[in-house]
Amino acid sequence: MSAAPRVSPSRAEGPTDLRTPTRRGVPFRSALKALPFLLRNPSTVPRVLRRSFPEAFLDHLIRVGEEELGSDRASAEPAPSPQELARWEADRRVRRTRAGTYGGPYYLLLYRTVRRLRPRIVVETGVASGLSTALILSAFERNGVPAHLYSADLPFQGYRTDQGRRTQNEAVLGEFAAFVPKRWRPAPDGDAKGPWTLVLGDTRKTLPALLDQLGRIDLFIHDSAHTSEVMGFEYREAWPHLSPGGALASDDIGWNEAFPEFLRSVKVEGYQGSRFGLAVKPR
Repeated sequence: MSAAPRVSPSRAEGPTDLRTPTRRGVPFRSALKALPFLLRNPSTVPRVLRRSFPEAFLDHLIRVGEEELGSDRASAEPAPSPQELARWEADRRVRRTRAGTYGGPYYLLLYRTVRRLRPRIVVETGVASGLSTALILSAFERNGVPAHLYSADLPFQGYRTDQGRRTQNEAVLGEFAAFVPKRWRPAPDGDAKGPWTLVLGDTRKTLPALLDQLGRIDLFIHDSAHTSEVMGFEYREAWPHLSPGGALASDDIGWNEAFPEFLRSVKVEGYQGSRFGLAVKPR
């Protein structure tokens, strides 16, 4: 695989400065989310007290995510099979990582997919609290191969689902990228020498240009607006750019029929879990 192409990053605008974590710990709303998790996983309490919930929670997810992966791998491996993903999703240890909308099977399945696939070029849409972003970057670090993540997002805005329900982006509540460690955040001048480039804007406008600049990618992850219009658009845009053996992952596939319809259109069986979906492009 080739090295990551140079893409001009967008500088952050609005109330959040991406150079530093949004705040130490989490806002009160997220602290309430953390309580059930801490009760289920009391061993994490000392780490939360010593550090912060985002740091301790991210470390815990990584430890659970590494449990079945074994030692470092010398070469690329195929994406996990639907059978493996189903077994991981049913794992009680994985399910016990949930803290409100944080944690749980989606994040662990995504982390293990990145570890198994060992991608070089990854594109995700949607950052919000930054938990999936942080897990992807952590997987890069453990894979030990040069890799780059391009995240496209339109923070500080909510949207309406297909059913008319109003959703609120985590960023609206002052949590944008709160889980992403400082060492991976963009520099004040927007420099993207690290493994993460943030592209701000509506993905219906920014994603086609980004994919054209990158050419080939190894993994695409949808986690932006979960409407059938946006999901279908992003799937269709990303699929032609995926390398053979690359994968398309999606969050919240149960919100509408966009993911199963896409699988039928590309004639791929894929994996459809309770929230996580994965389609591997044939070689």
